[in-house]
Formats: sequence, C-alpha cells, structure tokens
Amino acid sequence: MVEYAMLAILSRRSWLKTFTSTKCSPTIAAFLITLLYALSDEWHQSFIPGRSATLSDVAVDAAGAAVGLAVSMLLCKKSRTARVDSRDDRRR
Repeated sequence: MVEYAMLAILSRRSWLKTFTSTKCSPTIAAFLITLLYALSDEWHQSFIPGRSATLSDVAVDAAGAAVGLAVSMLLCKKSRTARVDSRDDRRR
C-alpha cells in the first residue's frame, strides 16, 4: 500500500513538472497510472507458481494511491498557504 502511495505521489509530481499546459488533472492522471501499474502487477503475478491475482489486491493498491495523493495534496496546500502568509508578513 505504501509503495503505491509513493508511486502515485511521484507520478503526480512528475506530471506537474512535465505537462504544465495540459487539460488533464495531474491527480487523476497519477491515479490512473498507478491503477494501471497495479493491474499489470496482478496480471504478472498470475503467471508465477504459488501466487494468485486478485482484484482485492488491486483495490488495496488503489486505496494506497488515493490516500497518498490526498496526503500529498493536503501538504502542498498547507505549504502554499504558509508561503503566502510569510509573503504577507514581509510586506507589512
């Protein structure tokens, strides 16, 4: 779960840095990228003896991605608010 949270956070960050003028939301794009990776990981596991592919694993991975993105967005919002507040303080 933590791995997929990190993958989603890093995907969102790279999307923001790379595609500055796109109409696609970086958060949605990062979630979809992470979801596709989770699906491909489960598909790969279906070929390995002793392992099985389950949709519940994909759901857990998707939940990890969603939590990671939510935390990332909250931290970014707090950081932006703190920067604006510090700029206002310097102007006074």
